[in-house]
Amino acid sequence: MKIIAVLDFMKKHGHINKWEAMKYLSVFDLNEQIIELRKYGYKIKEEWITSVTEVGISYFPVYSL
Repeated sequence: MKIIAVLDFMKKHGHINKWEAMKYLSVFDLNEQIIELRKYGYKIKEEWITSVTEVGISYFPVYSL
C-alpha cells in the first residue's frame, strides 16, 4: 500500500516531500496519503519550503512525523 510506503519513508528519512514520493515511491498523490495517515491518528507536521530555480520561486510542503 502507498500509505505504508510513505510512513516507512518518513520513519527512515525523517521527512518526505512531493518529489521524493514520486521519485522513490512512485506515489503521485502524496497529499491524499498524508490525509489518510492523519485520519489514522498520525501527527504529521507540515513545513513549507521556498526554493529558487531558473524559472522562479516555488513553495512546497515537507512532511515529517
